[in-house]
Amino acid sequence: MEMARIVMVEDDRDVARLLATLLVDAGHEVHAAVDGQEGIALIQQVRPDLALVDMTLPGAMDGLDVTRAVRATEGLADLPIWALTARSRPEDRQRGEEAGVSDYLVKPDGIVDLLPRIEAVLR
Repeated sequence: MEMARIVMVEDDRDVARLLATLLVDAGHEVHAAVDGQEGIALIQQVRPDLALVDMTLPGAMDGLDVTRAVRATEGLADLPIWALTARSRPEDRQRGEEAGVSDYLVKPDGIVDLLPRIEAVLR
């Protein structure tokens, strides 16, 4: 699998640690942020191959806000942004799609599918 530069925006430290370990062990470069504002700044700075964004974040910006802000940033409109969230209702998915989320993975089950999906995107 080709190495990807990934920005993860996740406020749950245990989930962030698990994801970072999984991704780094698979050979990826991981950058982490814990809230929406930090996440946007990191995405704009790193210009990753993929962003994993929790939809429920502390502070003024949730994952939908992060997605909209990234989509409005020059050069990042086509960045794959994957929602990694506990929100599993159809209306949550719809709001994510409307904001510009590329893929929607529901925790904890979505974590299992993460590496094969990343590999498919990098092909």
